[in-house]
Amino acid sequence: MIEFKVSAREDIRTENGMLLAVAGTSGTAIANLKPNRRKHYGLVPVRWSGRRAFWVERDKLQTRFNLDRCITPPPSEDPRLTLPDADGEYDFDFGRNLRMFRRAKNLSQEELARRMARAGAGRISQTSISNWERREDCPSGEFLKAAAVVLEVPVFSFFLQMDCPETTSCLAYVQQLKDLLCGSADVRRKPVRRAATA
Repeated sequence: MIEFKVSAREDIRTENGMLLAVAGTSGTAIANLKPNRRKHYGLVPVRWSGRRAFWVERDKLQTRFNLDRCITPPPSEDPRLTLPDADGEYDFDFGRNLRMFRRAKNLSQEELARRMARAGAGRISQTSISNWERREDCPSGEFLKAAAVVLEVPVFSFFLQMDCPETTSCLAYVQQLKDLLCGSADVRRKPVRRAATA
């Protein structure tokens, strides 16, 4: 963790009015600390005393260091995805595939939510996972990416119709190719025995 010495240009208070630092108080700005709340983007995380960092506006700080590394810019707005209705020609099987991949990893909805949060999805609940699996809601791109990382599948596989002949034959071909190149899971290598030296 990279830290920079800073001092308060003026009295710095929290939103609730709690005094964090009086003018001239020294603190430590922290680089590469990702905010967990949207309102903290664009602010500098500063530790005045103790272990907790508080988010402060840059112009309230004085330092000889460049604080750009301490500021996380707001993420670009991720357009909200919507799943097409299943009434059309194609059925989009996101919810069913998510449930299938989750169960294949022996994960509960709660455990999947915890692992996705650690994979960068931010705050997520078991209810969100349940709503996705029942097609009552659709996740944004960051959640899709985190789910793919945790479940170890490519993102596009959430949207494949797994029981159609084309997908089934494609998956069988990929498995055959994998077995040919990497060795079948059924084939175990025998240990190499070296001849005893006399």
